[in-house]
Amino acid sequence: MKRNVFPLLMMLFLLNGVVFTTQNKAQGIPEGDENLVQAKVPSPSLSNNLIGVPSEQKVYICLPPSYLERGKKYPVLYFLTGFGDEAAFYTNGMYQDLKMQGVLKDLTEKKAINEMIIVIASGTNFLGGSFYVNSDVGGNWEDYIVNDLIGYIDKNFRTIPQAEARGIAGHSMGGFGALYIAFRHPELFSAVYALSPQIFDNNGLSNSQMFAQSFVSEKFLKCEKENSELSREKAHERLLIYCDNTRDLDLLFTLAYGMAFAPDTKKNAPYIDFPYSKAPVKANLNKELWNKWEDGIGGWDAKIKSLKENILKLKSIGIEYGLKDENKWIVDGCKYFIKVMNSEKIPLKSLSFAGGHQDNIKERIEKFMFPFFSAAFASK
Repeated sequence: MKRNVFPLLMMLFLLNGVVFTTQNKAQGIPEGDENLVQAKVPSPSLSNNLIGVPSEQKVYICLPPSYLERGKKYPVLYFLTGFGDEAAFYTNGMYQDLKMQGVLKDLTEKKAINEMIIVIASGTNFLGGSFYVNSDVGGNWEDYIVNDLIGYIDKNFRTIPQAEARGIAGHSMGGFGALYIAFRHPELFSAVYALSPQIFDNNGLSNSQMFAQSFVSEKFLKCEKENSELSREKAHERLLIYCDNTRDLDLLFTLAYGMAFAPDTKKNAPYIDFPYSKAPVKANLNKELWNKWEDGIGGWDAKIKSLKENILKLKSIGIEYGLKDENKWIVDGCKYFIKVMNSEKIPLKSLSFAGGHQDNIKERIEKFMFPFFSAAFASK
């Protein structure tokens, strides 16, 4: 007769900030989600940023059904959330009642997928997002994922600590982050899957919400000018107050993007090298800075060619997008990305669906993302 050790483990397993479900009710985790764990991960890579990003990050870990009954080790999928999305959104039913821990349990018990551990991480900050890149202003988010988070998970959970048993995925900003990180770190990951990734084609920056209309740039330039006339401390304080109260999502996206891809620590807040010096007209455009902004989530032709050796080491690459995405530049960016990958003869699984940016997330994760990684890990 198999001994039920589950209640004992629930009471005793409090290690390095990992909290199992006897504590979960106080943490906002629904009762009955025995395979869901919340952890606070020490994140030294994020220390010394200029915008107050904490050097401890909350993540959620979905454990396979057999985790507490067996001593085996498991492959790990890291899932990166989108702009403004907390990790909890994927465990509390925010998107089409999606609870990733429940989907994992259900598919595993039906033997539709092999067992794995899922780690859900957020790259948000007070502006909305970090884009999971290293920045002197916003913190070293790439380093946080590849060093702090992976190291913490491998130390505290029974993982298979090899690239062949490690994958990365994400939605929107997280989709970009997954591609960016996987392409740069094939020594850590063997598979990547991007859902509606925020990526540019060659016209993406011009067509994005940051520059498609001049009023966003005008607001930024006004903020920058006013802050430049203040002390460094007052300018920083003013930015925090403004960003905490504004509902101008396009401007917040612009600020977040600039801090990620064009940071300037010598300037007053918002600490950004903006491509326009004055009114957003061609005569005031700094082409070098424009190219820097364009290369942030764009420049895929050069990125893919320069990283081709890395990319070919990945065993599985997948991308999907909605044909009716409200951000048409994402549709164009995904199509362009697929075209470049195909021209470089790099194997890629791609699909599109008749929906918008956040449509069918639960179905997409259940029917495509999980089986994609189950197959990738099984072929190791």
